[in-house]
Amino acid sequence: MERGIVGKTPLPPRRDDDSYLDYLTSVRNLAIQSWFPALAQDICEEAIAAELPIALTVSDYEKLAPTLNAKPSLQAWKRVMRSQQQLTWQKLADSYGAEREFWVEQLDDAERKSPDRLHVDLKFEVPESACHDIHLQPGGYCRDELAGYIFHHGTRVFYQGKNEEDD
Repeated sequence: MERGIVGKTPLPPRRDDDSYLDYLTSVRNLAIQSWFPALAQDICEEAIAAELPIALTVSDYEKLAPTLNAKPSLQAWKRVMRSQQQLTWQKLADSYGAEREFWVEQLDDAERKSPDRLHVDLKFEVPESACHDIHLQPGGYCRDELAGYIFHHGTRVFYQGKNEEDD
């Protein structure tokens, strides 16, 4: 069942999925807004201690990486960020997948309404590189016909709803 939209993004088919995604957004916000500034301070302090510039180059970061990656606070932050992202993709795939027929019909209907909006070369083969995970989204855009819905809604979580002007 279609529940409406937020900006241009369809809401997940079920309210409990919407609530769960709101929770994951809150976890992401907490990790970025509250935890990350303290981690950034740690990184600056480590750079100063190693007599490296505060504006780290890739080479500088590589020198600091063993020390930084050994810090439990950074390990925890990375785990929270990765888990939040994985859980977001899984919830969206499950949510849209539970109503797959409805969402596929929406795509088919859009194609019927504007058949000349998309021109596809029938000989085009999607490169394998395009079918790998994108920001941990399983299969990227290529492995599921609902990947566009899933990706756009997932990026809505990541960009705090600021991805609505990507027409």
